[in-house]
Amino acid sequence: MTITLSNGESRSPRVITRLGVPATVEWGWDTPGASGGWGMVITVNREADGRLRTLTTYREGYPFKPVEGSHSALANSGDTMELLRRSQTGGPDLKLSRTVTLLPAGFKMPTQESKPRG
Repeated sequence: MTITLSNGESRSPRVITRLGVPATVEWGWDTPGASGGWGMVITVNREADGRLRTLTTYREGYPFKPVEGSHSALANSGDTMELLRRSQTGGPDLKLSRTVTLLPAGFKMPTQESKPRG
């Protein structure tokens, strides 16, 4: 996933979660001098036809003025989706590009010991 704010800030977090389990990504809420923060909770479920439904709930704002919204998208595993969300609080706009990939049933997260060093 690539998240880009109109003020030039960018993040590329990799979010790995199980189907139906919400995953949270946020930044800027506790950063000194930041104009506000963005956060999102992403939940992916599989539809009866095999496609993946991604529900993203957004939170943004300045202290004492939070704004929430949500977006739902349906795609096949491996498809890339893009979304532009305009700021509701005067902060930077959010551009989100994400690819949701369904991993194999036996997928195991790599451990620190198995990661290459270098």
